[in-house]
This record gives sequence, structure tokens and C-alpha cells, in this order.
Amino acid sequence: MIPVLATARMTLRAPEPDDVEPLFAMLGDAETMRYWSPGPDADLQATRDRIASWLAHWRDRGFGDWVLTYGSRPAKPVGFCGIHVVPGRTLPNLGYVIDKRHWNAGLATEACRGALAATARLDLAPARIEAVARGDNVASRRVLEKCGFALVGEIYQYKGITYPMPWSVYELGLASLASIESAQSAAASANPADSSIVTRKPST
Repeated sequence: MIPVLATARMTLRAPEPDDVEPLFAMLGDAETMRYWSPGPDADLQATRDRIASWLAHWRDRGFGDWVLTYGSRPAKPVGFCGIHVVPGRTLPNLGYVIDKRHWNAGLATEACRGALAATARLDLAPARIEAVARGDNVASRRVLEKCGFALVGEIYQYKGITYPMPWSVYELGLASLASIESAQSAAASANPADSSIVTRKPST
């Protein structure tokens, strides 16, 4: 089962059938996906297939990606975030996409911190993870650094594609994930009203 998370401004939840069109509006957008390999979703079916892969990953691996929702009455999908296995890579990968209409608002850092802390307490949490960002994607590299990732190298081939520019590879260990979780738990205990991450059971 996929846990439901609440951060200060967002909910991280399992994908739903009604998410296909709003997710495709951003995942099919060239500007929103300009730093994503291999690029935007070609059509609605590609987004449906992506969602199906997220659900299968959770079922098979015990961790994965969440849909991000923001706002209220009703909350709207604004992207996705989570940890998933990328073919050809040794470590599970943290990835995220935020709708371009919500860039520069701190949502990426908030979502990644929430996803990392929640993954750290899952029974099948990976011991170590990585994140790969295109070298010129300064914003994403800053997000990773804020989340505690350390730069470990560069690659030119990613997801089966050889690129002319380098991709920066970052890593984060389970101890760091656990530290994030412990800090969040301590903050929640000290001041529940200001808790930034709350885990809820999936709705039935």
C-alpha cells in the first residue's frame, strides 16, 4: 500500500485515474520536462503507462513515486516525486517533476525532503540512493544539495542515451535518510502544529 504524506503545503499520494490529464499537461510539456531524460511524454497513453509503472514499482519494490497535489477544494496535481529504479543504474534514483507554473516556490525541496523522510521509514527502504541532474540544471542541483546529497561524479550516458553535456551524479546514504526522519519526528513532537511531514494511512 502506498502511504499518504502531508508536507507543509502539499499532499504526496498514490496516483488516481483522474490524474492522467492534469499530469500529461505538465509531463507532456517541453519546457517543464526540458531537464528530464528522455524528454516529455508523447501523448496521454505515455502518461498512463508512466502511472502504471509507478504502481507496479510500489507493488514490486515497496517504495516508489508519489503524485504531488497542492492547494485545496480540490487539491490539484502539480507533479510527482519519489525514489525508483532506473534501468542501467546500480542505485535507486530520486526523481521529481514540478509543474512550471509552480517553479521557484520551494515545492521541489519540500517534496523531496518529504519523500526521502517517508522512504527512510519504509520496511524495504534502499540502503543508498542516487540522484542524477543535468550539469546545467542549477536549480535541481541546489535542491539535491539542500536535501543532503553529495556530488560523486559525472556521466555522459543516461537511460540508454549518450549526451554531449555531463550529468551530475549525487548520492545519499540510509543514515542520512534516517537523520532526516529523526529530525522531522523530533520537530513534530516538539511542536505538532508546525510539523512539516505527516504520514497518513491510504484512504479506503
